[in-house]
Amino acid sequence: MAGEPSDRIIEPLAKYPTKVMVQGRITLISTIREYYHIDLGDFIEVIIRKPSEEGLLRGHFLARVYDKGYMTIPKGLRDELRIQKGDFVEVLIIDIIKPEELLGEKAKLLRGVIKGKYEVLTPEQELMLLSHSAIHSRSFLK
Repeated sequence: MAGEPSDRIIEPLAKYPTKVMVQGRITLISTIREYYHIDLGDFIEVIIRKPSEEGLLRGHFLARVYDKGYMTIPKGLRDELRIQKGDFVEVLIIDIIKPEELLGEKAKLLRGVIKGKYEVLTPEQELMLLSHSAIHSRSFLK
């Protein structure tokens, strides 16, 4: 019967084919990164599909987005689905997780680490950072 939950069409945020590179790297295409404001260090929940003689093989994983939109299919999943360099797979993006949504202000620090950023401190800045850290340490221990 139309309208039943099993009859609903559920669409991913994005779906596209891509070629698997060395060590299971795949690319999150730039138009999708731009459209969804996906940045270096964000996490993408992915369903991956690979056609085979037995039918369509499927896997699910969480990938971190690296420089140039690279993501890596986990080694165990590549082995189980027999995914090799040069294979074409279909990528379905089902969720985008931004560190700042989970970590708030601490995400800025993580993004800086990922991008290799640093800063030289004045004595006053050091004191401010240490004071801020001490406040959080005390509240954590309570």
